[in-house]
Amino acid sequence: MGKLATAFKRVSIASATALTGIYAYDQLFNNKVISRTCYAYYKTIVIASDYKLNFKEGKDIAALHERNALRLYNLITRNKGLYIKIGQSIAIQGGMLPAPYRTLLSKLYDDAPQDTWEQCENTLASELGNDLGRVFSHIDPNAVASASIAQVHKAKLLTGEDVAVKIQHADIEHSAKWDLGTYKLLMWTFDRFVFKMPMYFIGKYIADQVLLETDFRIEMQNANIMRKLVTNDNELGDKVYIPKVYEAYSGKRVMVMEWIDGVSLSKIDEVRAEKYDINRTLSSVFKVLTKEAFEWGVVHCDPHPGNWILRRKNGKEQLVMLDHGLYVFLNENLRTEYAKLWYAMFKRDMNEITRITQKWGFGDPKMFASATMIQKFDGTEKRNFEDDKRDAERFRSFLKDTEKIPLELIFVGRTQRILQGLNVMYGSPVNRINILVEEAFKVAKPEYTNDILPIRIIKRVFNWCYKETIMSASTLFHSFVRLLYFFMRDSPDENFEETMQKGGITLLNG
Repeated sequence: MGKLATAFKRVSIASATALTGIYAYDQLFNNKVISRTCYAYYKTIVIASDYKLNFKEGKDIAALHERNALRLYNLITRNKGLYIKIGQSIAIQGGMLPAPYRTLLSKLYDDAPQDTWEQCENTLASELGNDLGRVFSHIDPNAVASASIAQVHKAKLLTGEDVAVKIQHADIEHSAKWDLGTYKLLMWTFDRFVFKMPMYFIGKYIADQVLLETDFRIEMQNANIMRKLVTNDNELGDKVYIPKVYEAYSGKRVMVMEWIDGVSLSKIDEVRAEKYDINRTLSSVFKVLTKEAFEWGVVHCDPHPGNWILRRKNGKEQLVMLDHGLYVFLNENLRTEYAKLWYAMFKRDMNEITRITQKWGFGDPKMFASATMIQKFDGTEKRNFEDDKRDAERFRSFLKDTEKIPLELIFVGRTQRILQGLNVMYGSPVNRINILVEEAFKVAKPEYTNDILPIRIIKRVFNWCYKETIMSASTLFHSFVRLLYFFMRDSPDENFEETMQKGGITLLNG
């Protein structure tokens, strides 16, 4: 018995010493990855257990959602870093979540402490070499901005150009896979044990996209693709600009770009003080979106106001598009079908809407159309156990065949919601639906190839006249809505984040 007690004591001391050593290493040298992950797993188990025990008829379901939404929110804000981006990603699935989750997750703001200049120098040296003087004549050690993945410094090249240097946070390369793995586990738990709805397949796709954002070589490729597309476009070439990327000085964790002076679209007062033509500006913003989705199949998925800069070049206004880390690419079939869907929704052609949505694996065409047009549909506000069960079943039937669903639409839809919020923020000066439909019509218009030439011409003219008539009615309705907005709005300069939150949308800044 004495030997057993001695052995137990030795094992206990050894275990305590080992755990203390692991904890110290994790706190001092490992960015708290292990402790953050363990805390996340613990909270996930608590949330899952609470739903397992209390999601029953007769229980207070509203309180159940509220306390677990708060647990998730506290987990995210405590762990910070990529967890903020993860929380915002969960909010993308807002329609599938109870109201308390949408409310709390919409408050997440992607901000991060700056790395020390010593950490930045180490990252720069690992990517560009130890002698930074061979590249820069000056670099400001104070960042002009910092988010969850990187921070930006202003610098000057030896050749004299002012540049923006995007430097990845020192811990990202090591912690990203841990954090995103935890996110996937959380989505799997929600999928299987909490809400029992197909969420993991979306969570995995989002995690994979966020991981791509941590490789700046991909962002560089995206920027170069968009720069070429915009430059060669007859409508946008002089209206929209993509800053040049200095590929020779860029790598996986550092990207050097042309510095642009101007006014951010997020600063409404400054935009108005500088007397920029906001109608022209927002028309260009939506024109870019429509060409991305319907013509090019290359979609910038984080177009929030901070990623647009207005400037005057050679006396003309120009819109500058920043931050090309989060893109999705639509193949020709998806791009064409998406254009046909928009045109069908505009014509209220339910047969065509049903054909496309069923092809994509969705079970409720009307729900999909409402979500795409950014309209509310019944059944999203949770009230009691039976309401929750009914809505969960509705979403399960909506996501009928997850193998067919084009996951790119998650981010394309989110992009549209962000731009809708931007339009609302400035008083809805632009009829976004007309711009979307006009571009969709170019791709989706029927050709009537089986008809003889005279019939083909008659049908095309009729189709064009029908489109123009509906668009004119849409323009009149939009003008009426703007008039109502002018007299009824509470504040002329509604905060963008508040506008986004009302729509259940959060930002994914990198």
